[in-house]
Amino acid sequence: MGIDMSGWIEYKDANKYGGVIPPAVQRWHGVVKTDYIVGRNLDMFGMLFGISNYTNLPPIVGVRGLPPDISLDAKKSLGSWVTFAQSWITWEEIKAISWDDEAVDGRPHCYLKNKDGTLRHLSKSAPKEGVVVEEGRTWEDEKGLIWRFERISRREVFRKNREWRLVFDFMERLAQDYGDEYIRLVAWFDR
Repeated sequence: MGIDMSGWIEYKDANKYGGVIPPAVQRWHGVVKTDYIVGRNLDMFGMLFGISNYTNLPPIVGVRGLPPDISLDAKKSLGSWVTFAQSWITWEEIKAISWDDEAVDGRPHCYLKNKDGTLRHLSKSAPKEGVVVEEGRTWEDEKGLIWRFERISRREVFRKNREWRLVFDFMERLAQDYGDEYIRLVAWFDR
């Protein structure tokens, strides 16, 4: 059974009407439900929120619960779902990510050996219990596939995820109108 993420991209109307809305009346609004955009992606879940963090990259925000001022749209979507983790991240925090951070990925990368001896990346494996994760550790299995523990960067994780690029591009565009601190992604996870 896998882990899925649901959530909303939200904006706060603090700058609406030239910033004349009093803070007591300002609220967050749901703009896009992310369930239909981002699929199951443990690398991104781990990198941002620390959920199934096999990449071993320190999470950007971790699991910090739902924001107290969650939008009505997100609250309605969440309903009575049983979740094991809830969190949120602002565009301001995403912009501050150090994309060159690296760690040794906890899942071995699988390669097919070509006739000329070069390796072609196929996938990553689920972590094996009891296997020591050590950078550069390499082995060949009975099918002739090459397995290796290697470093992975935040940039690599993000670059491989078209759906997340779409979410971040949309958040960036909204931030141009509403401000970096007034755009956020609210997320919850279930199994």
